[in-house]
Amino acid sequence: MKIIPFKNLCKQKKQKNFLIFCIGNIFKPTVITLGILICMLVVNLIVGNFFSNIKTSIEHFVNSFVNFFVL
Repeated sequence: MKIIPFKNLCKQKKQKNFLIFCIGNIFKPTVITLGILICMLVVNLIVGNFFSNIKTSIEHFVNSFVNFFVL
């Protein structure tokens, strides 16, 4: 059993405060990356085969790059 003095009965208990720190080195790149991803998703909704076009263009670039050094 805990004995509490009378003067401490009317005191309010301190609540723990949780602070969330947004560090600029982490927050800005995260926001930029999420913004780019959202833009890509919106473009994908407008153009149905957007990602397949990107994949094809990357494959074409890699093939031309390899063929440049083979010759």
